[in-house]
Amino acid sequence: MRSQIVHWFELALFFLGTIVRVMPWWARRDRKPRVEAAIAVQPIRSQGRSTSRDVDHQETWPVTTVERLSWRGPSANGFSHSTVGYALRGAAELFYATGQTPPLAPIAQRVLAYERARAGNHSVAANDCTPILYGGVMGTVTKASGEVVPQRIGVDRAFLEEHLVWAYRPGGIKHQVPTALKRLFSHPSVRDYVQRISEVAQHAEQALRAEDPDRLSMAMVRYRELFWDGWGEGMLLNPEVPRVAEHLQGELGDRLLSWIGAGAGAASSIVVLTSHAAVTIATLKALGWRAYSAKVAEGLRFDYAQNQRRLTITAPQRIALVGAADLGADPAIAQDGYSIAVAIEPRSELVIELGE
Repeated sequence: MRSQIVHWFELALFFLGTIVRVMPWWARRDRKPRVEAAIAVQPIRSQGRSTSRDVDHQETWPVTTVERLSWRGPSANGFSHSTVGYALRGAAELFYATGQTPPLAPIAQRVLAYERARAGNHSVAANDCTPILYGGVMGTVTKASGEVVPQRIGVDRAFLEEHLVWAYRPGGIKHQVPTALKRLFSHPSVRDYVQRISEVAQHAEQALRAEDPDRLSMAMVRYRELFWDGWGEGMLLNPEVPRVAEHLQGELGDRLLSWIGAGAGAASSIVVLTSHAAVTIATLKALGWRAYSAKVAEGLRFDYAQNQRRLTITAPQRIALVGAADLGADPAIAQDGYSIAVAIEPRSELVIELGE
């Protein structure tokens, strides 16, 4: 009797293990938006002899879909490279599921689910997602309940192109602070920082609507003090970025209005508010940095060439002018927040060529 019980127990474990192994395949069958945790797949180890067999290669399988992904812009430099990838992938998955170009809201839900799964289920990336999907200058309201409300901010694009410059050093430090989220979430004044940064974002919005570079400069300085110096305790800003800013101050004088880091990963990248974009770009290039005027971009786009059965999905990068307050949507913080970001060129694209 004991041996039979052991036998059935072992058999149950075998079937349970089989179900767990096939779950990633099974989960994809219903095409519902879901995010799977990273699964480590171990290679099959040789048992000392070949187990392969000849395969009939005479069958010609039809090609149903070809995808080509073209990245543009720097990766891991604080300009939301990962969110762009999730936006393109999420849009493609919904297109495959429905056969139609999907609306932006379900794409946003999918992108945020991907980002949050990657971040240990923390509520992150709302201020990245909204400008990339909706384009232009976006305010992102994040509720303590977790709700995300995009709000468009009307700004003349020429104003930002004349005053906003983004730059990074090729070969420089990439996003490299794996403990950034833990550090931010565990800060004893985390809710206070979310509230105060949200107030700064409101001032920045007023400055943007008025196209007032001096008021925007004050908001960016205050944001830098609150986020990188205060909440981040100086650990989330690459030391070379303030040195570059100091050099710009010496070269530009009053033409340098303000500066902030790009993202929270201490990368070799900077966002500069200036009264003379061309001179600022030239000064940064002389240091060996790649620098560009912030060309405001449209959001996620679908272009379908029916005669070629080709769908092209494109998405811009983003600059966070006042960020981090979107973390307040996480249940661990539960504080209403407000952030501002700008969608900028260049655009990455996913080209889907449809076969049969």
